[in-house]
Amino acid sequence: MSLPTEFTVLDFETANEMRASACQIGLVRMNDHGETLERYSSPIKPDPGYEHFQPINISVHGIRETDVADAPTMRELASDIQEFVGTSPIVAHNMAFDYSVWRAHTELGNLPDFINPRLCTLRMARYLLQRPAGTNGLESLIHDYCPGLAFAHHDASEDARVTGELFLAMLRHLEMPLGQLVKTFALTQAPRHRGNAGSGNDNGTRPARPEADLTQWTNETALEGEVVCFTGTLGRMKRADVQQLVEKLGGKVDKSVTKKTTQLVVGVPSPTTWRPGMDGSSKMVKARALAEKGAALTVMTENEFFAAIEE
Repeated sequence: MSLPTEFTVLDFETANEMRASACQIGLVRMNDHGETLERYSSPIKPDPGYEHFQPINISVHGIRETDVADAPTMRELASDIQEFVGTSPIVAHNMAFDYSVWRAHTELGNLPDFINPRLCTLRMARYLLQRPAGTNGLESLIHDYCPGLAFAHHDASEDARVTGELFLAMLRHLEMPLGQLVKTFALTQAPRHRGNAGSGNDNGTRPARPEADLTQWTNETALEGEVVCFTGTLGRMKRADVQQLVEKLGGKVDKSVTKKTTQLVVGVPSPTTWRPGMDGSSKMVKARALAEKGAALTVMTENEFFAAIEE
Protein backbone atom coordinates (compact mmCIF):
# COMPACT_ATOMS: atom_id res chain seq x y z
CA MET A 1 0.00 0.00 0.00
CA SER A 2 1.42 3.40 -0.99
CA LEU A 3 1.88 5.94 1.78
CA PRO A 4 -0.19 9.15 1.63
CA THR A 5 1.36 12.37 0.37
CA GLU A 6 -1.77 14.52 0.79
CA PHE A 7 -4.05 15.28 3.74
CA THR A 8 -7.26 17.19 4.44
CA VAL A 9 -7.67 19.57 7.37
CA LEU A 10 -11.12 19.77 8.98
CA ASP A 11 -12.61 22.41 11.26
CA PHE A 12 -16.16 22.97 12.54
CA GLU A 13 -17.90 25.74 14.45
CA THR A 14 -21.09 24.93 16.35
CA ALA A 15 -24.15 26.92 17.36
CA ASN A 16 -24.34 25.50 20.87
CA GLU A 17 -23.02 22.69 23.07
CA MET A 18 -24.72 19.98 21.00
CA ARG A 19 -22.40 18.32 18.50
CA ALA A 20 -25.17 18.16 15.87
CA SER A 21 -25.35 21.97 15.77
CA ALA A 22 -22.56 22.62 13.24
CA CYS A 23 -22.95 26.10 11.74
CA GLN A 24 -19.75 26.33 9.67
CA ILE A 25 -17.23 23.95 8.10
CA GLY A 26 -13.77 24.60 6.73
CA LEU A 27 -11.71 22.09 4.71
CA VAL A 28 -8.26 22.48 3.18
CA ARG A 29 -6.42 19.84 1.15
CA MET A 30 -2.63 20.10 1.21
CA ASN A 31 0.35 17.96 0.25
CA ASP A 32 3.45 17.14 2.24
CA HIS A 33 5.44 19.74 0.28
CA GLY A 34 3.34 22.49 1.86
CA GLU A 35 1.21 23.29 -1.18
CA THR A 36 -2.47 24.13 -0.72
CA LEU A 37 -4.32 22.12 -3.35
CA GLU A 38 -7.93 23.09 -2.68
CA ARG A 39 -10.12 24.85 -0.11
CA TYR A 40 -13.77 24.38 0.78
CA SER A 41 -15.95 26.24 3.26
CA SER A 42 -19.64 26.71 3.87
CA PRO A 43 -22.07 28.01 6.46
CA ILE A 44 -24.40 25.29 7.75
CA LYS A 45 -28.00 25.58 8.89
CA PRO A 46 -28.47 23.34 11.96
CA ASP A 47 -31.41 20.95 11.94
CA PRO A 48 -34.56 21.73 13.95
CA GLY A 49 -33.94 21.05 17.61
CA TYR A 50 -30.27 21.98 17.30
CA GLU A 51 -30.56 25.50 15.88
CA HIS A 52 -30.36 27.50 19.13
CA PHE A 53 -27.33 29.82 19.02
CA GLN A 54 -25.87 30.24 22.48
CA PRO A 55 -24.43 33.65 23.32
CA ILE A 56 -21.17 32.03 24.42
CA ASN A 57 -20.77 30.39 20.99
CA ILE A 58 -21.65 33.60 19.18
CA SER A 59 -19.02 35.43 21.22
CA VAL A 60 -16.42 32.92 20.00
CA HIS A 61 -17.14 32.72 16.26
CA GLY A 62 -19.53 35.62 15.62
CA ILE A 63 -22.05 33.51 13.68
CA ARG A 64 -25.74 34.11 14.37
CA GLU A 65 -28.91 32.28 13.40
CA THR A 66 -29.70 34.91 10.76
CA ASP A 67 -26.31 34.29 9.12
CA VAL A 68 -27.21 30.68 8.32
CA ALA A 69 -30.95 31.04 7.71
CA ASP A 70 -30.53 30.33 3.98
CA ALA A 71 -27.50 28.05 4.28
CA PRO A 72 -27.55 24.36 3.29
CA THR A 73 -27.97 21.70 5.96
CA MET A 74 -25.35 19.07 6.69
CA ARG A 75 -27.43 16.50 4.82
CA GLU A 76 -27.23 18.71 1.73
CA LEU A 77 -23.47 19.20 2.10
CA ALA A 78 -22.50 15.66 3.10
CA SER A 79 -21.79 14.28 -0.37
CA ASP A 80 -19.63 17.30 -1.28
CA ILE A 81 -17.70 16.94 1.97
CA GLN A 82 -17.14 13.22 1.43
CA GLU A 83 -15.99 13.83 -2.14
CA PHE A 84 -13.60 16.59 -1.05
CA VAL A 85 -12.02 14.48 1.70
CA GLY A 86 -11.83 11.29 -0.35
CA THR A 87 -9.48 8.74 1.20
CA SER A 88 -6.86 11.16 2.49
CA PRO A 89 -5.86 11.33 6.16
CA ILE A 90 -7.88 13.93 8.09
CA VAL A 91 -6.10 16.45 10.31
CA ALA A 92 -7.65 18.69 12.98
CA HIS A 93 -6.62 20.59 16.06
CA ASN A 94 -8.55 18.75 18.79
CA MET A 95 -9.84 15.93 16.61
CA ALA A 96 -12.00 14.73 19.51
CA PHE A 97 -14.18 17.79 18.96
CA ASP A 98 -14.27 18.01 15.17
CA TYR A 99 -14.75 14.31 14.55
CA SER A 100 -17.50 14.11 17.17
CA VAL A 101 -19.33 16.92 15.33
CA TRP A 102 -19.18 14.92 12.11
CA ARG A 103 -20.23 11.70 13.89
CA ALA A 104 -23.20 13.42 15.50
CA HIS A 105 -24.42 14.53 12.09
CA THR A 106 -23.89 11.11 10.51
CA GLU A 107 -26.02 9.57 13.24
CA LEU A 108 -28.68 12.27 13.02
CA GLY A 109 -28.95 12.08 9.23
CA ASN A 110 -28.02 8.40 8.70
CA LEU A 111 -25.01 9.51 6.64
CA PRO A 112 -21.87 7.49 5.86
CA ASP A 113 -19.01 7.96 8.30
CA PHE A 114 -15.33 8.62 7.60
CA ILE A 115 -13.01 5.65 7.99
CA ASN A 116 -9.97 7.74 7.06
CA PRO A 117 -6.91 7.85 9.33
CA ARG A 118 -7.21 10.83 11.68
CA LEU A 119 -4.36 12.97 13.01
CA CYS A 120 -4.64 15.56 15.76
CA THR A 121 -2.17 18.42 16.22
CA LEU A 122 -3.24 18.72 19.87
CA ARG A 123 -2.32 15.06 20.49
CA MET A 124 0.92 15.55 18.60
CA ALA A 125 1.82 18.51 20.81
CA ARG A 126 1.10 16.57 23.99
CA TYR A 127 2.50 13.16 23.22
CA LEU A 128 5.08 13.55 20.44
CA LEU A 129 6.47 16.98 21.23
CA GLN A 130 5.99 16.60 25.00
CA ARG A 131 4.98 20.23 25.38
CA PRO A 132 4.21 21.50 28.89
CA ALA A 133 0.69 22.09 30.16
CA GLY A 134 -0.92 25.35 29.09
CA THR A 135 1.00 25.67 25.80
CA ASN A 136 -1.06 23.51 23.45
CA GLY A 137 -3.79 25.87 22.29
CA LEU A 138 -3.87 26.62 18.56
CA GLU A 139 -2.69 30.21 18.98
CA SER A 140 0.23 29.18 21.23
CA LEU A 141 1.35 26.47 18.82
CA ILE A 142 1.11 28.80 15.81
CA HIS A 143 3.20 31.37 17.69
CA ASP A 144 5.93 28.80 18.39
CA TYR A 145 5.99 26.78 15.16
CA CYS A 146 4.67 29.25 12.57
CA PRO A 147 5.83 32.66 13.84
CA GLY A 148 4.29 35.56 11.97
CA LEU A 149 1.41 33.52 10.54
CA ALA A 150 -1.70 35.69 10.92
CA PHE A 151 -5.21 34.25 10.99
CA ALA A 152 -8.76 34.93 12.11
CA HIS A 153 -9.21 32.42 14.93
CA HIS A 154 -12.57 30.60 15.09
CA ASP A 155 -13.37 31.09 11.43
CA ALA A 156 -13.55 27.47 10.26
CA SER A 157 -11.82 28.08 6.93
CA GLU A 158 -9.01 30.08 8.54
CA ASP A 159 -8.55 27.61 11.40
CA ALA A 160 -8.31 24.77 8.88
CA ARG A 161 -5.72 26.69 6.84
CA VAL A 162 -3.42 27.47 9.75
CA THR A 163 -3.86 24.01 11.29
CA GLY A 164 -2.52 22.62 8.02
CA GLU A 165 0.49 24.93 8.22
CA LEU A 166 1.00 23.96 11.87
CA PHE A 167 0.77 20.26 11.04
CA LEU A 168 3.48 20.58 8.39
CA ALA A 169 5.69 22.59 10.76
CA MET A 170 5.30 19.86 13.37
CA LEU A 171 6.25 17.20 10.82
CA ARG A 172 9.40 19.15 10.00
CA HIS A 173 10.22 19.57 13.68
CA LEU A 174 9.76 15.85 14.28
CA GLU A 175 11.67 15.03 11.07
CA MET A 176 8.93 12.55 10.28
CA PRO A 177 7.35 11.96 6.85
CA LEU A 178 3.56 12.14 6.61
CA GLY A 179 3.28 8.46 5.72
CA GLN A 180 5.27 7.39 8.77
CA LEU A 181 3.15 9.52 11.08
CA VAL A 182 -0.03 8.02 9.64
CA LYS A 183 1.31 4.50 10.21
CA THR A 184 2.44 5.11 13.79
CA PHE A 185 0.17 7.77 15.28
CA ALA A 186 -3.11 8.05 13.36
CA LEU A 187 -6.44 7.19 14.95
CA THR A 188 -8.23 4.59 12.85
CA GLN A 189 -11.41 2.65 13.42
CA ALA A 190 -14.35 1.26 11.54
CA PRO A 191 -17.48 3.41 11.80
CA ARG A 192 -20.01 2.47 14.45
CA HIS A 193 -23.43 4.05 14.12
CA ARG A 194 -24.36 4.27 17.76
CA GLY A 195 -24.48 7.00 20.33
CA ASN A 196 -26.24 10.32 20.72
CA ALA A 197 -26.15 13.33 18.44
CA GLY A 198 -25.33 15.47 21.43
CA SER A 199 -22.41 13.36 22.59
CA GLY A 200 -18.93 14.80 22.70
CA ASN A 201 -17.19 11.42 22.49
CA ASP A 202 -14.73 10.96 19.64
CA ASN A 203 -16.31 7.76 18.35
CA GLY A 204 -19.94 8.60 19.06
CA THR A 205 -20.31 6.01 21.80
CA ARG A 206 -19.95 6.12 25.55
CA PRO A 207 -16.80 4.15 26.45
CA ALA A 208 -16.50 1.97 29.51
CA ARG A 209 -15.38 4.07 32.46
CA PRO A 210 -12.11 2.83 33.96
CA GLU A 211 -11.20 3.18 37.60
CA ALA A 212 -10.32 6.83 38.03
CA ASP A 213 -6.64 7.56 38.60
CA LEU A 214 -6.51 11.18 39.69
CA THR A 215 -2.75 11.16 40.25
CA GLN A 216 -2.07 11.91 36.57
CA TRP A 217 -3.38 15.46 37.06
CA THR A 218 -0.74 17.40 38.96
CA ASN A 219 -1.54 21.05 38.20
CA GLU A 220 -3.35 21.91 41.42
CA THR A 221 -4.26 25.40 40.16
CA ALA A 222 -5.70 24.34 36.77
CA LEU A 223 -9.24 25.11 37.94
CA GLU A 224 -8.47 27.77 40.51
CA GLY A 225 -11.35 30.24 40.68
CA GLU A 226 -13.68 28.00 38.65
CA VAL A 227 -17.06 26.82 39.91
CA VAL A 228 -17.99 23.74 37.88
CA CYS A 229 -21.34 22.02 37.41
CA PHE A 230 -22.04 18.80 35.47
CA THR A 231 -25.07 17.63 33.51
CA GLY A 232 -25.72 14.49 31.47
CA THR A 233 -23.94 11.14 31.61
CA LEU A 234 -20.15 11.33 31.70
CA GLY A 235 -18.12 8.80 29.75
CA ARG A 236 -14.59 9.16 31.07
CA MET A 237 -15.15 8.72 34.78
CA LYS A 238 -17.90 8.62 37.37
CA ARG A 239 -19.53 11.88 38.43
CA ALA A 240 -18.17 11.57 41.98
CA ASP A 241 -14.63 11.04 40.67
CA VAL A 242 -14.67 14.02 38.33
CA GLN A 243 -16.09 16.21 41.10
CA GLN A 244 -13.19 15.11 43.29
CA LEU A 245 -10.84 15.97 40.42
CA VAL A 246 -12.27 19.49 40.20
CA GLU A 247 -11.52 20.04 43.88
CA LYS A 248 -8.03 18.53 43.51
CA LEU A 249 -7.27 21.07 40.77
CA GLY A 250 -8.38 24.03 42.87
CA GLY A 251 -11.97 24.41 41.71
CA LYS A 252 -15.33 24.17 43.43
CA VAL A 253 -18.30 22.00 42.48
CA ASP A 254 -21.87 23.24 42.07
CA LYS A 255 -24.62 20.62 42.15
CA SER A 256 -26.89 23.03 40.30
CA VAL A 257 -26.31 26.02 38.02
CA THR A 258 -26.17 29.28 39.97
CA LYS A 259 -24.91 32.81 39.40
CA LYS A 260 -21.57 31.64 40.81
CA THR A 261 -21.17 28.83 38.24
CA THR A 262 -18.38 29.50 35.74
CA GLN A 263 -18.37 26.18 33.83
CA LEU A 264 -21.17 23.79 32.89
CA VAL A 265 -19.77 20.50 31.59
CA VAL A 266 -22.23 18.62 29.37
CA GLY A 267 -22.05 14.85 29.06
CA VAL A 268 -24.32 12.65 26.96
CA PRO A 269 -27.79 14.19 27.37
CA SER A 270 -30.88 12.23 28.42
CA PRO A 271 -33.82 13.86 26.59
CA THR A 272 -36.33 11.59 28.35
CA THR A 273 -35.55 13.41 31.61
CA TRP A 274 -36.09 16.90 30.17
CA ARG A 275 -39.15 18.82 31.19
CA PRO A 276 -41.92 19.01 28.56
CA GLY A 277 -41.27 21.72 25.98
CA MET A 278 -37.61 22.17 26.94
CA ASP A 279 -34.73 21.62 24.51
CA GLY A 280 -32.22 20.68 27.18
CA SER A 281 -31.77 19.73 30.81
CA SER A 282 -32.88 22.19 33.48
CA LYS A 283 -29.20 23.01 34.07
CA MET A 284 -28.71 23.77 30.38
CA VAL A 285 -31.79 25.97 30.24
CA LYS A 286 -30.67 27.93 33.28
CA ALA A 287 -27.11 28.25 31.93
CA ARG A 288 -28.43 29.69 28.66
CA ALA A 289 -30.57 32.19 30.54
CA LEU A 290 -27.62 33.31 32.67
CA ALA A 291 -25.32 33.56 29.64
CA GLU A 292 -27.87 35.69 27.80
CA LYS A 293 -27.83 38.06 30.78
CA GLY A 294 -24.07 38.38 30.47
CA ALA A 295 -22.91 35.86 33.07
CA ALA A 296 -19.32 34.66 32.66
CA LEU A 297 -20.41 31.05 32.26
CA THR A 298 -18.80 28.68 29.77
CA VAL A 299 -20.70 25.65 28.48
CA MET A 300 -18.41 22.85 27.32
CA THR A 301 -18.46 19.16 26.55
CA GLU A 302 -16.72 16.53 28.64
CA ASN A 303 -13.98 16.27 26.01
CA GLU A 304 -13.42 20.03 26.05
CA PHE A 305 -13.26 20.03 29.85
CA PHE A 306 -10.55 17.37 29.93
CA ALA A 307 -8.69 18.95 27.01
CA ALA A 308 -8.54 22.23 28.95
CA ILE A 309 -7.18 20.73 32.16
CA GLU A 310 -4.70 18.55 30.26
CA GLU A 311 -3.16 21.38 28.21
